[in-house]
Amino acid sequence: MAEALSGAVMTADILREKAKAERKDFESLDWDTWLMGDTWAAAQGEDFQCEPKAFAAEVRRRAREAEMACETEVKGDRVYFRFSHDLA
Repeated sequence: MAEALSGAVMTADILREKAKAERKDFESLDWDTWLMGDTWAAAQGEDFQCEPKAFAAEVRRRAREAEMACETEVKGDRVYFRFSHDLA
């Protein structure tokens, strides 16, 4: 028979699954092109599926990983970003 799980356990499982789906979403993106330094506008539902703030956080993580600076701005369902080696 199925057993009841506490809300905390179910929430943790849901969050783990959401994070796993976001990582899969992020891996399919064209980071090599985006890292070239242009300013980009990525749209939720077209370029990424997660929340815009989560995508902006991933952009910043990718910048750190590439030892680059970045600028990000979230406006509604869009994230504007630019990677650079020399942002002040």
